[in-house]
Amino acid sequence: MRLLVAFPLFLLASCSPPPAPKKAQKQREPLKPQILQFYVTPNPIPPGEQAQLCWGTEDAVKLELDPPVEQIKPSLARCTEVAPKATTTYSVTATSRDGLKAFAQATLNVDPSAAVRTGGRAVPMLQSVTFSALSVRAGEAVSICIDQRGASSVTLEPGGLAFPKGTHSCLVSTFTRTTTVTITAKGPAGNSDKESATITVR
Repeated sequence: MRLLVAFPLFLLASCSPPPAPKKAQKQREPLKPQILQFYVTPNPIPPGEQAQLCWGTEDAVKLELDPPVEQIKPSLARCTEVAPKATTTYSVTATSRDGLKAFAQATLNVDPSAAVRTGGRAVPMLQSVTFSALSVRAGEAVSICIDQRGASSVTLEPGGLAFPKGTHSCLVSTFTRTTTVTITAKGPAGNSDKESATITVR
């Protein structure tokens, strides 16, 4: 008689290691627009004359101008003609694709004596004033930058802070309550140019 012996048959299944966990994607920082320049030139102008309102932006998808002149678009460097009948402050709001905003203001002075006072050529002082934000939380820093031509000194009130010397300079300040700030540029002949804005503390 033959003895039949049955051996158990084992099937070895190949085992693969579990998939490695996916690395968490680093969250992208919200994109904030920058207003590189915003100014009018020449400034001041006599009544009836024209000036150039110029701007330069980065990371902006939309620009809004107040008072409106035309539908302006984001650009590194672009200008449009303006001819207000009286001194006018232009404000621009730049918006990024993430909805963040930046603001800037520039005042065009209309002065009947401008051409006479400057010997037939208008000499601008404050070309532009740019704020990193006009609405902040208490204690949040606000960067205020200026472009100026021909000023011997530029100060920020309240506080009497002096902007560094140069055609382009910035100051950083913090606010605990809603404050109207004024930037004053003074020329060597005693003439002055001012820009004001209100920083809202929410």
